[in-house]
Amino acid sequence: MQLSQRFMPPAPTCQNVCSHEVGSMMSTPRKLALIALLLLSLSGCASATGDFGLLYTGVSVPGPVTDNEVGLKTGKSCVTHILFIPLSRSDKPPMATAAEDGEIVHIGTVNHSTMNVLGLFRRSCTVVTGE
Repeated sequence: MQLSQRFMPPAPTCQNVCSHEVGSMMSTPRKLALIALLLLSLSGCASATGDFGLLYTGVSVPGPVTDNEVGLKTGKSCVTHILFIPLSRSDKPPMATAAEDGEIVHIGTVNHSTMNVLGLFRRSCTVVTGE
């Protein structure tokens, strides 16, 4: 063996330069960051009002109003979600649960509010007033 062959670096192998191997060279933190970015961009579709901030969203929307008087009684019903999983479950609609909470028979107004943090934590509340 000649002296120049002994000190030459090895030729590149397919593992280092082939195009089918490029995806596996991406580091795990980069893959996780890419997945998180994709999930955050898609979670805006889940917003009922269409308003969505990347880090935080707080939206309050007035709901239907009836001919009934506003009244002094108020009832509230909230549902908290973590990673899109509700922490409480009710078989009744939120408006009916809020009316029961305030012992309201005739609903006058309905307001909905939603708070969303990073698309991972969401709290949706319904507030009704009436007699």
